[in-house]
Amino acid sequence: ADTAEVKLEFRDIIGNPNVEFRLAKLDPDGNCTDGITRHYSLSTLGGTDIASNDPLVKAVVSWDSRKYLNIYVVKNVVNAGAYAYLPGTWPAGSNRDGIVCRYTQFGGIGPSSGGNLAARTLTHETGHYMNLRHVWGSTNTPGLASNCSDDDGVDDTPNTIGNQFGCNKDAVSCGTLNNVENYMDYAECERMFTFGQVDRMDAAMNSTASGRNGLWAPSNLVATGVNDGYVADVCIPKPEFNVVRVVCAGSSLTFKDNSWNAPVDEWTWTLEGADTTVYHVQNPVVVYSTPGTYRVKLKVANASGADSVVMDDYITVFENPSSKVLPYIQDFSSKTDVDNNVFVFSDQGPKWEYTTAASYSDTASFSLRLYNMAVGMEDAFMLPTLNLTGYETPTLRFKLAYARRTTASSDQLKIDVSRNCGVIYTARYTKSGAQLATTSNVVNNFVPTNASQWREETISLSSVKNAEAAFIRFTVTSGSGNNIYIDDIEVYDAAAVGIDRNLAEQINLAVYPNPVQDISTFRFTLRKPSAVKMSLLDITGRELSTLMEGNYAEGDQAYTFDRSSVEAPGMYLLHLTVDGYSVNKKVLIY
Repeated sequence: ADTAEVKLEFRDIIGNPNVEFRLAKLDPDGNCTDGITRHYSLSTLGGTDIASNDPLVKAVVSWDSRKYLNIYVVKNVVNAGAYAYLPGTWPAGSNRDGIVCRYTQFGGIGPSSGGNLAARTLTHETGHYMNLRHVWGSTNTPGLASNCSDDDGVDDTPNTIGNQFGCNKDAVSCGTLNNVENYMDYAECERMFTFGQVDRMDAAMNSTASGRNGLWAPSNLVATGVNDGYVADVCIPKPEFNVVRVVCAGSSLTFKDNSWNAPVDEWTWTLEGADTTVYHVQNPVVVYSTPGTYRVKLKVANASGADSVVMDDYITVFENPSSKVLPYIQDFSSKTDVDNNVFVFSDQGPKWEYTTAASYSDTASFSLRLYNMAVGMEDAFMLPTLNLTGYETPTLRFKLAYARRTTASSDQLKIDVSRNCGVIYTARYTKSGAQLATTSNVVNNFVPTNASQWREETISLSSVKNAEAAFIRFTVTSGSGNNIYIDDIEVYDAAAVGIDRNLAEQINLAVYPNPVQDISTFRFTLRKPSAVKMSLLDITGRELSTLMEGNYAEGDQAYTFDRSSVEAPGMYLLHLTVDGYSVNKKVLIY
């Protein structure tokens, strides 16, 4: 109807492509669908740019592009509202073909801003999909004088530099009155295609380029359930949900049902470890009182049938208040300890993992293979909650090794903390690119081979001072870079006891073998005569026994430890004090 508002000079060339769009009723496997799938994924939040984020979004789901026009509605598209590929950009059937659109510019209702430009964004991008360029030519930048030397390949669209925002119907550029209301401009009054644009679209839809001609073939209309006369079944719903996956014991989580494909009549949530384990409401509010890691099952049903999804080890419930006090050490020397005390939250692809490929001390570290990750992916890990009550200056320290692949690499490491069980996080550390790098660029997979490629980082945790259950989260966002390694994480109170890292390295406290199954030797080195105390602590920091105490001469020292002196197997802390400075090391006893 809004073509009646088109400027008089262009009304007689308004073209109608005569293309009708229908939501698919049969999916690629011939199953019932309403043509809309819904997916919660970090990949749909938006990447650093269009090209780098594109594979992530389309790895979530992609139907055969020779049979379907895939439209992806996402939270964000950096530097654009939407984008599409011209025919021939990708081969027929490629999972990269289709349209990606920011949700605030998808249509004119709901969360869309509702303005003309937002409401017509999908029209504009579908024009690209059907081989139309911008009215000023092949670039994405309107308003340049040089655009007068470019062309869109359509005879009846006036030459223009392009108009962005506003709606000046009297705009003149390149010596002609501009067709400002053309769908392929950037003005805020898009209302028309021209006859010439329609001819170009028609040619694209009859071409084999990217398989556009197969979309409307009678056989494909039948295969996708959009042929005239097709009576669709009521589909079975597909279960999908999202929830914040970490919580303190005694706190609540709200599960958000995102099920799709059909209306849902019945929900059955089976929530292992929750105070109430079964719910029959759409979005339950759930309390977990017992620390642990638990599975979630959602079953959805309607008159046509039911489907379910199970997520193992999905919800992590932390102690509140935490029994873990300072000093806390994670040196990654024991895979068992890492598996039990480091909690990984991964997007698709590589994730944080225990590795023996490199370490600053001992034989292992924690690594993320960024070299193999697409740009924009996020992967995080958390330490167990720590009780920081009574500590005046809680401090985090760790060893870091990271190399950029090129000078353009922009991988980012961010460390944030929460004192209220993850409701609000405060950033304490953010570094990326050259600032994050600890060594020179490495073209191939980076593996640190010597201590000079590591750097120690020290961070104040003052914002979670006195918290009974402090969260500490490490998050990496990939940016065409290289692998990153973390080792020797320590959380300690700097005011309570001096911990001199240079002294610690000189002392070189070592345990061999570790884990301890029978007899083990605790070794260290004194650079001068010193007052020494060596104690064995439980994981909460409570002293269990004194192993060595007194004044010792300069040189190598050793203590022979017998496994039988400890009643229960588990993780312990070896606490060594030299002239008032302390060094700690985890000892796993079987």
